[in-house]
Amino acid sequence: MGLAALYDATLAAHPDLTAALSPVRDAHRQHVDALVRAIGSPLTTSAPAVPSVAGPPAQAVAALAAAERKGRDDAVAACLASVARLAPLVGSIAAARASHLEVLV
Repeated sequence: MGLAALYDATLAAHPDLTAALSPVRDAHRQHVDALVRAIGSPLTTSAPAVPSVAGPPAQAVAALAAAERKGRDDAVAACLASVARLAPLVGSIAAARASHLEVLV
């Protein structure tokens, strides 16, 4: 939920970005839901700190793009390391994160 939380914080700081960013944030939530269903149990993570968003909208969007790049790279690595039954799902998440960058840059 880390990326979704960052989107939430960005939207709270810059509500004028809602139309562009809400669909991407919602996709991250759907990815978490899909992983939970595929794994069969909730993801184990500590409660994330609420991210802070500083600066003008362009700076906030640049921070989202950096987080998406890292998320994409992490998802690609997770896909390569995952069990065969999860690889298609994790691979599709990596592809979605790559497409999210198109919205942000």
